[in-house]
Amino acid sequence: METVFSQLLTKYIHSKDINVYSMAQFCGADRANMYKYISGDRKPPSLELVRKMSAFMQLTPNECDSLLEAYNIASVGAKTYYRRKAILNLLTNFENYTISESSLTTVPPSRSIPLAEVTVLNGQTKLLQYIFDILMLESSKKNGYVRLLMPPDFPAVIEYLVSLGYHEHTLKIEHIFCLNNAEQSFHHEQPYNLECLRKILPLYVCGCSYNSYYYYKDSPPDESLLSLFPYLVLTSENALIFSESLMKGILFHNTASVSLYQEVFQKCIQTVLPLATKIPDVMSQLCYLQKLDLKTKNTLMFEPVPCMTYFMPESFLEKYVYKDSDFRSSTLELLTLFFSQAKENFKNSKTSFIFTEQGIRNFLETGRIEEYPSNIYAPFSTKDRLYLIRLFMKTCDPSQMYLLRDHSFPARNGIYIYITPNNGYLMIPVANESLEYSQIFLDLSEPGLLTDFYDFCSYLKDDCCYSYKDAIGRLENILLEYQ
Repeated sequence: METVFSQLLTKYIHSKDINVYSMAQFCGADRANMYKYISGDRKPPSLELVRKMSAFMQLTPNECDSLLEAYNIASVGAKTYYRRKAILNLLTNFENYTISESSLTTVPPSRSIPLAEVTVLNGQTKLLQYIFDILMLESSKKNGYVRLLMPPDFPAVIEYLVSLGYHEHTLKIEHIFCLNNAEQSFHHEQPYNLECLRKILPLYVCGCSYNSYYYYKDSPPDESLLSLFPYLVLTSENALIFSESLMKGILFHNTASVSLYQEVFQKCIQTVLPLATKIPDVMSQLCYLQKLDLKTKNTLMFEPVPCMTYFMPESFLEKYVYKDSDFRSSTLELLTLFFSQAKENFKNSKTSFIFTEQGIRNFLETGRIEEYPSNIYAPFSTKDRLYLIRLFMKTCDPSQMYLLRDHSFPARNGIYIYITPNNGYLMIPVANESLEYSQIFLDLSEPGLLTDFYDFCSYLKDDCCYSYKDAIGRLENILLEYQ
């Protein structure tokens, strides 16, 4: 049976006039098996064999990458492969999805909103300008409140909101959009639900109060007022509905119409579910972590530095939490309780730690653990840094320690994952230095996203890490460098 791999392999063999028997000899493979690889009746047993085949055929780097990708697709299936690839791209290129002052969309001065109670809008340029106008006007209010009923597929609108939210931290945005719960929820080889998450992440980290909600295509909000123009941008004074093509719309600038659409939105939000709940400050994060089911035996954690909460002596709290902090007493009390519960649960759980060499080195150089905000504790001493890593190595058994071979993950300021089959969260650095907190938690609620992230972490654990023996050896060598 032909596969995407066998089809591409056959194409290269024919185009480059390859002698199959000679290639089998070069690769150390049985000729009969090589013909089965070509026909699709059998899959090569390893990526290493595929690399040898590529070398014999003298493929270009792009051709080699295409053949390796085809092999991976044939191995796990297209849907699983592209889901994993999408999450990998999100983690390794996270800086491309965040924002900086220089990357923000320039916010033009707001124009005066027309006094007409109803304005018909034609053309994408005109419609976008009016969307920008009403968003700018709302963000300038003391407690601006924007409600969106639209997919995150309009980058100009999302980027404009990110720019407004970066400067106006009190701006509140509630966003409802549709996700796909069908197995084939892909768009141009991109998993649609993961793409939606990627597109809205800048709104979560820019500094404003942003929350997203979802519904599925087979259970849309029942609202006849949105049948002709299905998308809505709603503020305290304006309601703008528009078409999927962003070519036609109507702006309502009167109290009766705006109130009507506010009722519509409120009705919709009662029938949808939160996609991911933003948890910004450290006290709320600790309370949230206490409520998580840490006794789950299938817990996977992806962080450049393994979570040290399970191993850290409680004496470190008194030693390193800043003594001049206004919240030192309450922070110590909450951390002490959390540490105690976490260690007790760790004894009965089976948490797997997926981490990187770069993360270990960064911790040994800085004394910082990014899961805890840097403004509440002092950097650990070099002696204590080495002690913690050795304690981690001593405490974990081979089924818990997974050192990644891949060096492309950022050592700091990246996305960290805590995931079980039933719940999980992402820890994400904020992109606004003027905020009092340095990272947020996103509590994942949508079942499909939970499944995708759990599958990805399982894949990292099973297929992308050194053996336990090799991991211990590499960690020992790193520790020797810093002693």
